[in-house]
Amino acid sequence: MRDITQIANQVGSGANQVSAGAQALSQGTAQQKVSINGLVSNIADITAQIQNSTIRCGNATDLVDRATGYAAEADTKMEQLIVATKNIDQSSAQIISIIKTIEDIAFQTNILALNASVENRIKEVSRVIQTNSDAAEESAAGLSGRKNIASVMS
Repeated sequence: MRDITQIANQVGSGANQVSAGAQALSQGTAQQKVSINGLVSNIADITAQIQNSTIRCGNATDLVDRATGYAAEADTKMEQLIVATKNIDQSSAQIISIIKTIEDIAFQTNILALNASVENRIKEVSRVIQTNSDAAEESAAGLSGRKNIASVMS
């Protein structure tokens, strides 16, 4: 009986050890469950952050695409502005040439007007000289006629 008691004590002691091991295993499992739940929560947070980052990257890509479009449009408008500026420069050069031609014509017209004025004055002077010459001849003829009359009368 002693052997049975001793075996029973050993079995009881083994059962206590198994029970303590089972409790330790149960506590470890519970701790692992808490750790796994935390890990799952962290993975869910990371997944949500990755999804948000993906959405933000998509938004950033859209913004970059729009900015690229705006830059291309601005580049096109800049090219149009350069062409318009060149056209304005060419038009300005043509206007300057036209103004120079007009100034030359105005100068020549002024010279022609001055020449015409001088010619008119010369013609006027010639007429006055001719009129004076005619008047002098008439006066001379008149005086000669008076002299003839006076000599006839004397």
